Amino acid sequence: MKNLPSDKWKDWIVENQDKWLLYARQQSRSEADAQDLLQESVLAIWQQSTAKAEPHLPHAGAVFTAIRFRAINWARASDRRERRNEEYSYLVWNNQSGANTYGEDEQRMLLEALRALPEAQAETVTLKIWGGLTFQEIADICQCSINTITARYRQALLKLQRELKGTFSK
Repeated sequence: MKNLPSDKWKDWIVENQDKWLLYARQQSRSEADAQDLLQESVLAIWQQSTAKAEPHLPHAGAVFTAIRFRAINWARASDRRERRNEEYSYLVWNNQSGANTYGEDEQRMLLEALRALPEAQAETVTLKIWGGLTFQEIADICQCSINTITARYRQALLKLQRELKGTFSK
């Protein structure tokens, strides 16, 4: 295998990983993000080092720097996504004629109920209802079977129905 880390690199990572992970936790919004930040940062430092004619172990501070910059970029991207979702959520409540069919409270409740669904179910509902896609198109996008998609959709609608019972009595 090409360019596998040497024992020296592995020892260096083991020696420093706890303090890097602690820092990544402080810089991120979740444990999973912290672990991803650390893994990507160490990998980037290793790739930079092995790209040089004479690879060497960098100073441990290089990983702290990589974690910090990646965390900033992740947070910015996440914030942009949230802003887009909020802006988009306003648009999805309008019907084709442009007339708003629900009040602000109903819109907020529906959006909160949708966000409370497991990610895969929320994605399926969004693609089906607001995306106007068929179950087969959604299955192709999600790279899973049509049976999985229809089950997700059915489960999501049941959860939304229980959560929003009596809210939309127009």
